[in-house]
Amino acid sequence: MVMIHRHQVYPEDSQRRWGEITSALFGSFDVDLGDTSRFRGAISYARLGAVEISRVASTREFARRTKRQVAEKDREKLILVNVRRGSVSLNQGGRVCDVQANSFVLYDANRPVEWTHADHAVVRNVAIPGSLLRGRLRSVDRAMYRVYPSSTGLWRLASDFFGSVEDQLDSIPEEAAHDLAGQLIALISLALEADDAGISLDTAELRAAIHRRCAAVIRTHISDPGLTPAKIAAMAGVSVRTLHRAFQEAGESLGDHLLNARLDICRAALDDPGKTHLSIGEIAYRAGFRSQAHFANTFKRRFGCTASDWRDRALRARD
Repeated sequence: MVMIHRHQVYPEDSQRRWGEITSALFGSFDVDLGDTSRFRGAISYARLGAVEISRVASTREFARRTKRQVAEKDREKLILVNVRRGSVSLNQGGRVCDVQANSFVLYDANRPVEWTHADHAVVRNVAIPGSLLRGRLRSVDRAMYRVYPSSTGLWRLASDFFGSVEDQLDSIPEEAAHDLAGQLIALISLALEADDAGISLDTAELRAAIHRRCAAVIRTHISDPGLTPAKIAAMAGVSVRTLHRAFQEAGESLGDHLLNARLDICRAALDDPGKTHLSIGEIAYRAGFRSQAHFANTFKRRFGCTASDWRDRALRARD
């Protein structure tokens, strides 16, 4: 599973402790918490493939990253901030952004920056390697320091997907992390580009991105026999109607995609010499099949032979 770091900080020794945690996770900062007798803070942090996802909640904070603290050898990293509660002020290179709740803003982690909020705030962050965004956008610079409302359109989808990934971090296996990170970057890129170009929400590119994201969710949770459309839609941050439409426009039904994904996993397991100790029933169960009979019938219909025959042929081919 993806490793998650979680920290709680209380008034006692909060100035030192908060500074240590934020510096370890996000790089060196000068931090001022003001009246620490009332301070409360919580941080969760996880690395998901190429991106870093974090959630920071605190009662008050002023943070400054100076030119001295920005390491020149660091690869460019861009931070997409999603303010969930409160109001945050960001100042970088003379560009000041007052970011209210339910808004996004993008800034450069490799340049000096000031970050402050006087009251309780909750912020979600996605740290993305600069090269992965620059390769997708016509102009990253034009996307910086603009405040994007997350209540409608592509930014609403990005916010919902971001929240879904954050909620499921404890159950995301490492092998799925890179796929999910790629889907998150693709959706963020699309939202940034669409906002700049005035692209409608209802585009083929967007629906294709939704299809890829939902397919990644299915792969991650394929062993769940109760993987319903409602569950998939909730984890992907879309409506059930949008989910079905995305698969229909990709040329298959959601049910067919889910069944074929399970059959492909079973076929790969039957081909794998490292899984000969697993019974065929166990392989089917791990792929999310509720019924042995259902698995046997659909496997034979798809591949033209029984699962036992398939495994026997695979074993003979290796001899």
